[in-house]
Amino acid sequence: MSAFTNYKRRIYVVDKESQIKFTIITIGSLVSFALLVVLIIWLPSYLAPLSESDAGSKVIAQEFSHLVEGEIIPATLVFLLLVSLFTIFHTHKIFGPVYRFQHSTKRLENGDLKFSIVLRKWDYLKGLQNSMNSFISSLRNKVISMKKSVSQLNQDLNNLKISMAKGELNQEHIQIKLDSIANHINKLDKHLVEFNVDEEDKS
Repeated sequence: MSAFTNYKRRIYVVDKESQIKFTIITIGSLVSFALLVVLIIWLPSYLAPLSESDAGSKVIAQEFSHLVEGEIIPATLVFLLLVSLFTIFHTHKIFGPVYRFQHSTKRLENGDLKFSIVLRKWDYLKGLQNSMNSFISSLRNKVISMKKSVSQLNQDLNNLKISMAKGELNQEHIQIKLDSIANHINKLDKHLVEFNVDEEDKS
C-alpha cells in the first residue's frame, strides 16, 4: 500500500490562484488598517497649521510628515513584504493538504484504493485526513470482500459446468452448488445495498 510515508512538500505555491488571492486579501486588510492608523495620527497634525499661524505647530507637522515619509512608510513596506512571504509560507499548510486531497480523489476516481493520505506534521486539516483515510479503508475492505465473493461465485459456476459436462450431477449436488451461489450473491447484495444511488428510470 502506498502511503506517501516519505512525502515532503518542497513547493510552497501549490495552489497559485487561491494562495495569491488569500495573500492579496491579507495584505489589503493590513494596508487599509495601516492607512487608517496613519490618517488618525497624521491628519490632526497636518490640519492644525492650516487653522493656526503658530510657527511651532508648522514645524511639528513638517517633522511628523518627514517621519511618515522617511521611516514609517518604508518600514510599513518592509513589513508588508514580510507578511506576504509569511502568508505564502503559511497558506501552503492549508492549500497543500487541499492539493493532496484533490490528487487523492482523482486516484479514487480511477479505482485506486491502494493508498492512504499522509500529511506533514504541521499541516492543517488533519481531521479531514483521518475521515478520508477511514473512508478509503472502508471502501477498500468492501471491494476486497466483493472481489472474493465474485471469485468464489465464478469458481462454483465453473465447477457446476464441469460436473454437468461429466454427467456427475444429482439433485443433492445441484442443491449444494445453488446454495453456495446464492450465498455469494447475498454477500454481494449486502455490500451493494450500503451504497445509496439514484436508480435509473426503467419506464
